Amino acid sequence: MQKPILIFLLALLIMGCDLASDMQEMNKKQADLQQVFQDTHGWEAQIGWNIHNGVFTRLTVRLDAGEIGDRTVSHVVAAAKEAAAKVFQERPEVLVVQVVSNYENE
Repeated sequence: MQKPILIFLLALLIMGCDLASDMQEMNKKQADLQQVFQDTHGWEAQIGWNIHNGVFTRLTVRLDAGEIGDRTVSHVVAAAKEAAAKVFQERPEVLVVQVVSNYENE
C-alpha cells in the first residue's frame, strides 16, 4: 500500500518540477518580449500570458496610448505579432493587444 502512494507522490514531485521550469521559462520570455518592445519601438509593454493544459492559449500585450501615439491599430497589432514571433517559438491561440490611456496624463 505504501509503495503505490510513494510512486504517486514521486510522480507529482516530478511533474511539479517540470511545471516550475516551464513557469521560469515563460517568465524569462515575458521579460525578453518587454525588452524587444523597448528596443524596437521605445514602448514600455506589460505582458501577460496563459497556458492551459500545456497549450499556449493567450498572450496579452498592454501598451500605453501616450507611447504609441497616432499609430494605427493594424500597425500596433503587427508590431505585437512581430515581437512575439522573435521571442516565442509557439504561437498563442489568441493575441490580445490592449491600449491603455490614463486621464491624468492628458
